[in-house]
Amino acid sequence: MDKLLWISEFVPYDNVDHAGGQNHNYHLKYINNSGEFEINLVSFSTTKEKDKLDLDKYKIKNHIFIKKDIEKNIFKKIQIKINKLSNNAGFLDKGKEREVIKYLNDLKNKGYYPKYIILQWTGIIFMIDKIKRIFNDSKIIGIEEDVSFLALLRKKEYEKHFIRKKLRDIQYNKLKKTEIKALDKLDLVVVNNKKDEKLLLDNNLKKEIFCLPPFFHSYLEEKYERKNNNIIFFGAMNRPENYLSVIYFIKNIFIKIKKENMKFIVIGSKPPLELLNYQNEFIDILGYVPDVSPFFRESMCLVAPLVLGAGVKVKILEAMSAGLPIITNDIGIEGIDAKNECEYFHANNDDDYINSINDLLDNYKLSKEISLNAKKFIKDNYDIKSNMDNFILKIKGL
Repeated sequence: MDKLLWISEFVPYDNVDHAGGQNHNYHLKYINNSGEFEINLVSFSTTKEKDKLDLDKYKIKNHIFIKKDIEKNIFKKIQIKINKLSNNAGFLDKGKEREVIKYLNDLKNKGYYPKYIILQWTGIIFMIDKIKRIFNDSKIIGIEEDVSFLALLRKKEYEKHFIRKKLRDIQYNKLKKTEIKALDKLDLVVVNNKKDEKLLLDNNLKKEIFCLPPFFHSYLEEKYERKNNNIIFFGAMNRPENYLSVIYFIKNIFIKIKKENMKFIVIGSKPPLELLNYQNEFIDILGYVPDVSPFFRESMCLVAPLVLGAGVKVKILEAMSAGLPIITNDIGIEGIDAKNECEYFHANNDDDYINSINDLLDNYKLSKEISLNAKKFIKDNYDIKSNMDNFILKIKGL
């Protein structure tokens, strides 16, 4: 059985609460269950996650570095801010790199030599030079959950303060050069959508790219029943791309359309006080909800007026699989080749959101049509198991 060394920045476990972690968890355990590889995972966990780890239960060899939570480590927070002006724009944690390289040298000294190495997340991919010096004959695959320089570009474009915008611009230009250079040293680059593949090719990436659509919780078996006129937003609320988008929607769109028989319901863990302050009789900030399926099944629509972010938005795929009508913009639908006014509604501005919501308000027939089309789109285009089997074949063919 071929040895596969998998190095990731964030430890995977069942019920991990961020999309990248869920993706990593599914991919790792699917490949482990295939029986094609002997996997050794090297990753990082916070102290809060320590009791949630389940790799031993799945018989996956692992070495997990337990890190103190950043919010309690003032020195670490200062170090991160300084590191953001380096060539890697703060994505490479030097402390993590030292721990990984020391551990890999120890593995090699004990006679361990992997045929394949997977590096997951940009910060880990930036360690490639030192990893190649240790395991120079291994085939190395890099999984980009998102193209990091695109996410940074959007933060720069969103920034209003002149000095901070200039600093973002410096970060962005450094990161793009460093990211492309690191990806070009891999044997295979993995992205989760065709748009990211084109973006990298347009920026002169020379290496082969494999497109592996992300894991998402499928609700295809759920029947969409629309029982109310509620609008929902779904996503981890401790992430700026989510809570800033919710605040934008409330201030610029919802205030113009709210009605007695309508609520805006925000679902997602760890909402900040800045967001909680908007809660009122028309707006529910629910925080973490263990089962979102009733909201997907009964609500009028999901809105995603995203102001930041990059890559495929899992929340969009999940809601579409449930048949819940989606209204979103270029960032929200990025990497998802759905058709406007057939499988979702595209909104370029505030009026587009308002018009689409008004179109749905009293039109249950339109809701049903969009619902059926969205479900068919997911069923026809997102066969997760087939994509994973192809990925395994691609690794073994290197």
